[in-house]
Amino acid sequence: ERGTTSAWIASAANAAGGEAAAGVPAVSETRAATDDTIAEYAEWRPKKQTLTSELSLLRGSANLFRHPVLTAGAAADARAFFSVMSGYAALIELLCNYVDLQLRYGRHAAILRSLVRFKEAMAFERGFLCSTLALPDRLFRLLPSTAADDLAVCVQMQMQLATVVDAMLTSTPLDQAIHALVAASITLPTVMRDIQEQVVTDSGLASLRDDLHAAECWDIFTAHIEKTRHAEQALIAKVKQHMRNRGAVRAFMFRLLERLRGNVDIDKKTFQSISAKSVSTAGSLPPSQ
Repeated sequence: ERGTTSAWIASAANAAGGEAAAGVPAVSETRAATDDTIAEYAEWRPKKQTLTSELSLLRGSANLFRHPVLTAGAAADARAFFSVMSGYAALIELLCNYVDLQLRYGRHAAILRSLVRFKEAMAFERGFLCSTLALPDRLFRLLPSTAADDLAVCVQMQMQLATVVDAMLTSTPLDQAIHALVAASITLPTVMRDIQEQVVTDSGLASLRDDLHAAECWDIFTAHIEKTRHAEQALIAKVKQHMRNRGAVRAFMFRLLERLRGNVDIDKKTFQSISAKSVSTAGSLPPSQ
């Protein structure tokens, strides 16, 4: 939704008309997909009110760009455009933090945490680049100076996260198929590396606008984001399996200790200590145990 919204408001500012920049999916489709996803996950219930209210504000700000008469001039439009981008990034950061809290156990979870952040950095770069490529010159020149800095930080973060994931792959044995998926996801194609090298230079964004169209940029980044998503899905399946095994072992340990406590005179403090140690190590046991 962030990427399509950014391209959408950029094309509106450029008086290009239509639903979005040519070649970029419709905002209405991605908004509907976001709403369906939020509705699907019951465990997000405590977060839903904040999530939906923040989304409503962001969507309202984006909708203003479809009505140029309501805008307050080029400088204000440029600031508002950047604020929408920043707002989506902040909201997604909250969700990434929430995901981090859920992925606490197991080697697959550790890799997945970093891969989620890696994919998010790519998605931020996609939305930023596609929208700035579609912006008219009058707004592009008025973007805050921090915009290019944010993009450079995003690119550096991708590189760091790729290094982290690669190190974990080296030290952590995974299924061959999953290992191949994750390794491929952190290996950027040449065209993406060339774009990143260009955007981190002083005049990179300006020169890139002469060489690359928004739709082409969208396709390049989306192809690799989808590849990363497939690796994510494979890791998620392993994490869920690990959690099921962990729960089964935990339940077995408690039943065993309860029977032990019933047959042997163990004081309450000792029993709690043994229980805590059993639960803390349960996740590391193989399923057969």
